[in-house]
Amino acid sequence: MKMIRYMTRIILVISLMILASSCKKKFAAIEIQEGMVYALPIQKPKIDGNLDDWPQTIKWNKISRPLKNPGSIDTLRNARFKAAYDLDNNKLLVAIEYFDDYRHVNDSLSNTSQDAHILYVDQNRDLGGLGVMYHYANERIAETGDTDNPRHSENIISKTKVDGSKVTIEYEVELTARIRPGNAVGLGHLIVDFNKDNTNEWIAWTKAGAKSYTSERIGTVVFADIGYLEKMGKLQGKIKKPIDTGFEMPKYLRVKSLDNDNLWFDMAVDSMGNYNAQLPIGTYSITPFSTFTSKGEQKTATDIRWRKWDKTLSRLEVLVKQSEETVLEGPELYMESLDEPKYPLSLLLDGEKYDKTVIKEQLTQYMEYFEIPGVSLAIIKNGEVKDTLTLGKANAYAGTALDNKSLFEAASISKPIFAFAVMRLVEKGIIDLDEPLYKTLVHPDVAEDPNMKLITARHVLNHTTGFPNWPGGNTNNKLSINFTPGTSYGYSGAGFEYLKDVVVIKTNKDISSILKEEVLDVFNMKNTYFEENDYLKEHKVHGHLDGNPTRRDFMESAEVSSSMHINAAELAKYFIGIRNREGLQPETYDAFLEFDTRTYSEWEDKIGWKSWFGLGMGIQETPLGKIFGHSGNNGDFTCIATYFEKQDVGFVLMTNSNKGGILFEPVQRMLVSGKTVGR
Repeated sequence: MKMIRYMTRIILVISLMILASSCKKKFAAIEIQEGMVYALPIQKPKIDGNLDDWPQTIKWNKISRPLKNPGSIDTLRNARFKAAYDLDNNKLLVAIEYFDDYRHVNDSLSNTSQDAHILYVDQNRDLGGLGVMYHYANERIAETGDTDNPRHSENIISKTKVDGSKVTIEYEVELTARIRPGNAVGLGHLIVDFNKDNTNEWIAWTKAGAKSYTSERIGTVVFADIGYLEKMGKLQGKIKKPIDTGFEMPKYLRVKSLDNDNLWFDMAVDSMGNYNAQLPIGTYSITPFSTFTSKGEQKTATDIRWRKWDKTLSRLEVLVKQSEETVLEGPELYMESLDEPKYPLSLLLDGEKYDKTVIKEQLTQYMEYFEIPGVSLAIIKNGEVKDTLTLGKANAYAGTALDNKSLFEAASISKPIFAFAVMRLVEKGIIDLDEPLYKTLVHPDVAEDPNMKLITARHVLNHTTGFPNWPGGNTNNKLSINFTPGTSYGYSGAGFEYLKDVVVIKTNKDISSILKEEVLDVFNMKNTYFEENDYLKEHKVHGHLDGNPTRRDFMESAEVSSSMHINAAELAKYFIGIRNREGLQPETYDAFLEFDTRTYSEWEDKIGWKSWFGLGMGIQETPLGKIFGHSGNNGDFTCIATYFEKQDVGFVLMTNSNKGGILFEPVQRMLVSGKTVGR
């Protein structure tokens, strides 16, 4: 039996060599194309980081799409991968090779602290699904997780070998479904490379990274054999531009087999609208990959710069024939029109016009067009919650409905919550707003910068530290001080995290206890969480990118700049408390809500709305008077809370979508500001 199996494998290798020769006669070999590769069967190699036992007939594919700092020093060179499979053991095999002049590794699983390769594998190929596994690999780490709830797994093993500047990694992925020619799995690569000067870069194979590594956004490996690859055809074409040329062309087209639900990939489109691919014979549909397109910056208060492709009309079906080239014109692109709702205006200012049913209908219309799965809305009048609305889905793909226990990421609305706690500690004499923070804790990133000694709690709260928003914006992945603290505006979440560390030291308490004692208990805010717990795991909704669910992230420790989870009704308690001036002395409230730091916006000035920061709270001067509040955006969650002091009305709007911000303006106009005033 062993001899038969051995002879079979020898014949297989010889056959692959013959196949490589025969393919040259038909299509000059199977072409390398972005986003899709063909894996061939091979005798299982030893997973040791040595690629000498891989057949030369298996082609390399480039990993070359820059996601971060492509021009940094010591840029890694010639990153590439190849894929094959072991039919006997039902395993996907992947080999990685690249050159790196400087290696920086440690025991962390963070992709922001060391060199690593991250492999993403999606066995299910469900459009919008979340079954993507990932695996961190370098010479010290080999760890697998699930992109919804990280966990240890034996599904993927790896071995990394470093020989001088050459890095090779071998992967063995145990698959659940049996490998058959024509079936496919999703595959993604992300290489993180640190350099001697502590700059770092991220290089990917496909078009997305980090949180957006869902089934929708990784590449495709198609399992093939000799017979399968002999039945190939070519496809090339050019998109027909829409009549309104102000909108951006799609950068990818979704190509989906109508004969095999498992087989689909995203085909790159160049700047002129041209595309080409080599595909197995069969019938395919072609549509824009992205649901939405943009026409650039918002020019007026009422302008919505996003529009939606009509994928029913912007669709083409094509038959790919064996050994033939199919040339297409199209698909021709069409847009799905947005009939902007003719909603009544300023409903909260006229009790007779107020109609919750109308609000629900108009919100639903926007949600459907922009594919915003879920909304949590609290409407406030005269210091009370007048109404709440919970609409839509916690997960658009699974169809899970929202309920009054559903929790959203509040993103940056976490900041004024923490700021209130700081102001209470100021009243207790624990925090001095104008004492330099370095006296308690020197920030290691800027320890040598003399401006470090100027930064105070006041500068953090009013966003004048000089810090960038996050260190990831710098090539060395460290914070910097970009101007003299206190002299200019620069929004910074990292500053809030620095102040958090100071507060923890000053109080000798953990941050969750501080937030509970100084804010959540003060306003009776229940089921409000900054860090992972069982209740949050049960009730947190999924975020969405263009209608597709993302993984759910949970923080092991609180981030006061962004990790609060809550719903609109609970968050309304905080803003009603601020309206009622609860929990602080009048003079402290005056400082908290004063017009402290101007955030200049040319567009806002044109419409007569001027934005400021107080000590942690956003404030606006408007034709309607003073407004206080804050917005939040974590990418796949967007939200806003705003209160009009003169009219004594406000609202909290939370969404689980990157398009949720589109709702801010219509909701504000419908409830308060009317058609003549923009946000």
